[in-house]
Amino acid sequence: MKERHTITVLLVSIFCCMGNMYAWMPTGSLQELYDDTLLPRLRPGVKAASFSSYDRTGGNNDGFSGTYSKLREEDGNSVIAEMNGPGCIYRFWTTHSVGEEPGLLERKGEHIRIYLDDSAEPALDVPLESLFDNSLERFPNPLAGQGIGGFYSYVPIPYRKSCKVVLEGLGVRFYQLNYVTFPGDEGVNTFQMELTNEEREMLAKAVARWTDPLGNLRQSGAALEIPIDHNPAGKEYTLFSHTLKSDAPMLVHGITVEGLKGQALRRSAVEITFSEEGVPPLRLPLSFFFGQAFNAQPFASLLFGKVGEACYNRVPFIYSGDCTLRLHSILPLKGKMTLYQSPLNGSPEDFGRLEAHYHESLPTVPDQHHPFLQASGKGHVVGTYLVTEGPHGLPFWLEGDDRWIIDDELRIHGTGSEDYFNCGWYALKGRLNGPETLPSHGFPVYGTTPATMRAAAFRWHYSDCVPFDRTIDFHIEHGEANRHIAEYKSLCFWYSGRD
Repeated sequence: MKERHTITVLLVSIFCCMGNMYAWMPTGSLQELYDDTLLPRLRPGVKAASFSSYDRTGGNNDGFSGTYSKLREEDGNSVIAEMNGPGCIYRFWTTHSVGEEPGLLERKGEHIRIYLDDSAEPALDVPLESLFDNSLERFPNPLAGQGIGGFYSYVPIPYRKSCKVVLEGLGVRFYQLNYVTFPGDEGVNTFQMELTNEEREMLAKAVARWTDPLGNLRQSGAALEIPIDHNPAGKEYTLFSHTLKSDAPMLVHGITVEGLKGQALRRSAVEITFSEEGVPPLRLPLSFFFGQAFNAQPFASLLFGKVGEACYNRVPFIYSGDCTLRLHSILPLKGKMTLYQSPLNGSPEDFGRLEAHYHESLPTVPDQHHPFLQASGKGHVVGTYLVTEGPHGLPFWLEGDDRWIIDDELRIHGTGSEDYFNCGWYALKGRLNGPETLPSHGFPVYGTTPATMRAAAFRWHYSDCVPFDRTIDFHIEHGEANRHIAEYKSLCFWYSGRD
């Protein structure tokens, strides 16, 4: 008996230590919709996955006939997702059942019902379209909404034991539902439609954060203004370089640049280097850093954009010691950089290193995917930016699906490129038919030149970060089965572990 007691105490101690390895883990809290300091937080053991209407044969029947649009029929209704907890639904997307006709399902006001923790009564039972029309206090715009041909919700729906999602009737066509499974249920509060006062305040913070990203950034930390004076020509040339120094770990909330536009953005690169041994520098086109490829019109999104004369990027990163910011360009650059930072609240080991993987397929290769990210170790994806240009006419390459092979398992499979970006039905009036953005996603560029068709899109995995513990292979098709040729350039923001 004494030996068994010793073993029990040892096991309890081990699990307690494991639980304290990281100071924070996601729980589906509304805080995850507005607190940028959570973005770099590592989340080992959190498993991301999805349900969707993708064509299981590899073709393009991703919902058109409804063949793959449900797990099963149950009492004349469609079960579209079923999972065990603890976990959380972080994203739900759908689009019009018929491109030319507005409306979801069979346009009869059908309900969505979500059953949680083995309850016989649904925790949510409302007309599906009401999730997106700002009529429900629990699902305010722009956290949930519609536009650019798509209907989306990022309002988290956490559960401790189980979740089943049912759509009324059998008229389901196109959908994607992204969820995660947590390694434990500590801190997970099962979703209820009725808001507490605390939740109401948190939703208001989230709406404010999504509505005014640049204004929120300017209030997030101490501002450090750095003049930009870059002159690469002549004997007395000056190259822009500024080194930040700190003995304590610092969190950079974001960077703005004013005074640079047009060719200065398109023909420059930004580089961020860290003094930590073995940490590679971040280097990428400046226009991609700010989401300004193809000279996009000003737009404000959660993590990058342009408002007035200010370009901003607010994907946070951590540094200690020295951190050097450089601009590389053959053109003279004059302007102002402002950096917002504060002391890191927590241990650096709990936070990932910011990485930005840039890749070009010029042009794409038949039968080969375009890679967003292939990496080993642990980490999580927080956003993508895809810039494409193809033959004049319809952008058929947008039929390509996104695929996520995480820890050697296909966990997420999309239903089309515009669907991944929360849009739908390209080239139709009132759908994806021109440049348009929302805080979490959009197409800042969509249209033709005299010789080509251009489409540039972004999507932030702000609350729906996609973690991996060992490996990730995240890629996208260029057209159905990689059949269409185009030029692809992409940027994937992610955080890597510090092992």
